[in-house]
Amino acid sequence: WILPAVLVVGAIAILVTRLGLKWPVKAGAAAVLVAIAIFFVPRELQGWQPYAPAAVGAGRPAVIDFAAEWCLPCLELEKKTFSDPRVREALARRTLLKADMTKIASPESIALSERYGILGVPTVIFLDANGKERQDLRLVGFENADRFLERLAKAP
Repeated sequence: WILPAVLVVGAIAILVTRLGLKWPVKAGAAAVLVAIAIFFVPRELQGWQPYAPAAVGAGRPAVIDFAAEWCLPCLELEKKTFSDPRVREALARRTLLKADMTKIASPESIALSERYGILGVPTVIFLDANGKERQDLRLVGFENADRFLERLAKAP
C-alpha cells in the first residue's frame, strides 16, 4: 500500500504546486501517476490461500504460486492470467496456494526457496495429489492465459 499512496500523493503535489507547467500537462502527469497507483493496489485472488505445508499432498493436486508484491511479472500473471475465467475454471479442482516471497531474505522465504528450488519470482509449480512436483510443468516468469491453459491441461 505504500507505493500506491506515494504515487497518489505525487499526483496531488503535481496538481497543487507551481511547476510552471500548463494545466493539461499537470493533469496528464497526475492521471498517469494515479493509473500506475491503481495497478499497484494489492488485491486478493479468489480461491488462492496463503501457503501452508499441511495443504500440500493432502490427496488433491496443488498449484503453488511463488510471488512478491514488488514483482511486476507477478502482478501481470495475477491480472492477465489467473483472473481469466477459463484459467479460474481450470484451476478449480486444485488446491491453490500463494507463497509470499516479498521479503526474500526472511527465514521463511529462504526455507521455501530451498525446499522447492525457487530461484526467482514469479515461479508456479504443479504438485500431484501426493505432493510430488511435476518439474516439466514448472513456470518461471509471465505466461499469457492461452499458454497457461495448455500447461494446465498436462498438470495433475
